[in-house]
Amino acid sequence: MSGGLGPFRKLGCLWTIALWTIALACSGCSNSTDSAGVPAQKGAEKPQTQETGSDGGRPDPTRLMVIDDPALAETIRQQWSARADAELRVEAADWQPLRDATRLDADAVIFPVRLLGDLADRGLIMPLPSSVLDDPALAWRELFDLIRLREVDWGARTYAIPFGSAPWVLCYRADVLKAAGLEPPATWGEYLEMLPKLASRALSGEPAGSGDAPWHAVLEPLGDTDIVDLFLAHAAAGARHRSQHSTLFDYRTMQPLIDTPPFVEALTRMAKVAEVSPASLQMDQLAVVRAVIDGEAAMAVTRVTHAGTERIEASETRPIRFAELPGSNRAYSFFDRRWETKRVDESTRATLVGAAGQVGALVRGSRRGATALNTLRLLSGGEWSARVTPASRLTAPFRVTQQAQADAWLPGGLGPATTRSYYETVEASFHRSAYFLYPRLSGHEDYLAVLREKILAHLRGEMSAEAALNQVAERWAAITDERGLDSQRKSYRRSLGLEVRDQVE
Repeated sequence: MSGGLGPFRKLGCLWTIALWTIALACSGCSNSTDSAGVPAQKGAEKPQTQETGSDGGRPDPTRLMVIDDPALAETIRQQWSARADAELRVEAADWQPLRDATRLDADAVIFPVRLLGDLADRGLIMPLPSSVLDDPALAWRELFDLIRLREVDWGARTYAIPFGSAPWVLCYRADVLKAAGLEPPATWGEYLEMLPKLASRALSGEPAGSGDAPWHAVLEPLGDTDIVDLFLAHAAAGARHRSQHSTLFDYRTMQPLIDTPPFVEALTRMAKVAEVSPASLQMDQLAVVRAVIDGEAAMAVTRVTHAGTERIEASETRPIRFAELPGSNRAYSFFDRRWETKRVDESTRATLVGAAGQVGALVRGSRRGATALNTLRLLSGGEWSARVTPASRLTAPFRVTQQAQADAWLPGGLGPATTRSYYETVEASFHRSAYFLYPRLSGHEDYLAVLREKILAHLRGEMSAEAALNQVAERWAAITDERGLDSQRKSYRRSLGLEVRDQVE
């Protein structure tokens, strides 16, 4: 399988490594002391290397920093110790102390994908050489489309190697929907229309005497720390218009668009769910999944993860399935200020991209560029990724070759049919043409903190959706002015992949 340890069992790997080193040198990365210090399986034939340490002796170990994911860092440390001979120094780091850092004390860094803009704009990471992406060992074409083409790019350059991204999905009881004569909703309108039809616990098929147990037509993790992500996932299909780049800001002026109809509609919908299922206000992503599995809900909007969960003993009488989030038959034109019906050849759905996931990049200034980059390639590849990346709650399958391994990303005990349904849903989410990019511009945390505050205020009934988002728009405009209009406009354009156009203007 590509991307694993197999290449290191052949002398041909020497040529691959040489090409990686040359590519990095041509891209401007200083790697004069880096030749082929590539990890190899214990007992396997290892390539020769001319690399020397800082003192001219034993090669210095490659330094890998893992930001805001101690579980992933520990798993990498354990797997590397068990499966590779070359030394790798893994450091688990917190993001907050690094927000103002001018350099990273590492050769490579793995980080939440939402931080890509901050790290790239500050020059802490460097783009990948285009020749590296053509390396068969990296198996770049195996990656899901939106991950390969959108999530790891900044401006016109590819900056990172992906480790998987968990999309928002609909988790549902297939037997309950069948009993109600329903299919998974294609649009958010259908989603709301289904709620009263799923309100009866009699649909659950639970035995007599369980009538006092809770039952919900739907649950959403409205008490989760990622509630802003959930809000954007709700808004994505209506806010993503086929003929415009702008979604959250007008990319020409940086006028906030967060108070426009698709976002107001999304927030109003979330409040409706809270009204129908008040328990949602106290629940996180894992809790709503467990409620469906335990026979307490017909559906849940959530992200699914294996990390930090015990084995779930799912009942065969409660078939759990997954579907993409609902979409919209309309898209809002921000420039014409009106809703437009989507064409028949357009997708009703749009995937939120760049919100949750882990990626790895080369740290600018590293003297072990080729070794560091090859380490990331190995960890992301086919043989290692299913052993390593599920340790992160942010990840999901991300290669077309990972269907047989998809259970590694799910709580144990769900069964092959549920696992297959999950993989197919993740694959479909990242293979569609319509997408909504998470706001990864510089200082995105400041913008999103304001948004989170006002989302919660609306869900608590303290203000209308319109008033809440009007206040967000006003504060976003002030944040942009505080940080500098020109720099924020450039950063936002890069986040949309518009760096080339920006350079021309």
